Amino acid sequence: MPIGTGTITLLEVMAEIGGLGTSSSLGLCIGAAILKDYHPTYFQSPATSLLEFRGYDKARTVYAESLGYSASSSAAACSAGTATYYTIGSATWTSSTGIFTTSAGTTYAASGWYEQGGFWKRWDATTGSFIGAGSC
Repeated sequence: MPIGTGTITLLEVMAEIGGLGTSSSLGLCIGAAILKDYHPTYFQSPATSLLEFRGYDKARTVYAESLGYSASSSAAACSAGTATYYTIGSATWTSSTGIFTTSAGTTYAASGWYEQGGFWKRWDATTGSFIGAGSC
């Protein structure tokens, strides 16, 4: 069950991550956590506090998507060939909240513009968030 978004405890985080034993620390939790499982509203990479575990959900679904990519512009992404990336937040590309290069959701995709079906989104891998969107 996902961690709540109000006041949370280290014990709740340990229980959601699982496999940490009974004597754990925030550092061990951060080390064992998987990027895709953080809630994008509360998390900013890299994790440094218990508060960033609000909404953490180890059962978060990852969706495979064929996307065009460009490091330089939305126009270039709109005309690029596609590769497989993995998104979270929604099965619909336009509503997704994160993008990864691994199906396990452990590695953020590179910063840049990603496109599918004439709709592009700009991704910032430093903050782990989309920072713009539009049509080709």
